[in-house]
Amino acid sequence: MGVLRHAISEFLRHTVYYGGLSGLLCYFNRQPRILMLHGVGTPELPVDVFRVQLSFLRRFFQIVPLEQVWQADCPGIRTPPRVALTFDDGLRNNFKLAYPILKELNVPATFFVCPGLIDSGRWLWNHECRARLEWLSVKGRRLFAEEVESESADAEAITRKLKYMPHFRRRQAEKQLAEATPDFAPTDRQHQNFDIMTWAELKALEPGLITIGGHSTNHEILTQLNSEQLEREVAQCRTWLERELGRPVNHFCYPDGAYNAQVISSVGCHFVSAVTTREGWVPAEPSLLELPRIAISLNVVDLAWTMHRATG
Repeated sequence: MGVLRHAISEFLRHTVYYGGLSGLLCYFNRQPRILMLHGVGTPELPVDVFRVQLSFLRRFFQIVPLEQVWQADCPGIRTPPRVALTFDDGLRNNFKLAYPILKELNVPATFFVCPGLIDSGRWLWNHECRARLEWLSVKGRRLFAEEVESESADAEAITRKLKYMPHFRRRQAEKQLAEATPDFAPTDRQHQNFDIMTWAELKALEPGLITIGGHSTNHEILTQLNSEQLEREVAQCRTWLERELGRPVNHFCYPDGAYNAQVISSVGCHFVSAVTTREGWVPAEPSLLELPRIAISLNVVDLAWTMHRATG
């Protein structure tokens, strides 16, 4: 039954895209969407696929800055449904590979960045942990998995375990992992996938095209922080970015999509809106601090499908 269901799904996806139904479905479903992207030029999203996906979006949607996506349609004016593009993490490949295409096609987007990482040049902690775990021998990973009480010695499983540890314990585990991998050296591919934009690169982005948003100061899991740490991660993020860029920073993105009532309250004191990793279209009367998004797909056929059926 699972094989049959998959085959039917594949048939429907190809029918929507190659049969020309995308435009018709857009006509009937005009709810705004926010797309969630991370790296470009990675195995998950090669540059040529990204360009094709942008061409599809420009054909059937009105790509707008984030702050315009939840605005009401003008009465009597029929325009394509709105979509906003958002890029998490402030990766350098967003500047080197995505931005030139966005600029060429005049497509606006929002880049959510972490000023603490920009200033230090460090990777996101989970990217570094994953890379160091892959550097370890199988035996070394098993020993580390036992240390952090992970049921699996798989690098991805251990990283997931670390994400939702208490903050102080995760930092201890990071230190242990660094001590276990003193000779770790990133590959060229890892540099391309995980390096962070510099301040100079961030400031070189055209403000009229690229909106800068906050992604916390250091990409911490906000639900694992105490009140003082949470306030520092959120408030300092905006203050630091506005000081460096000389313009307002109004939008926020929850690291790893993790938030609760306390996190929402803190973010709401400093930002106008916040995007989540919760799947869905933007409702008519959205909660601006819990905006849903649609994750970018691996190919344009799947993207056409998810843009009309946001939960996949």
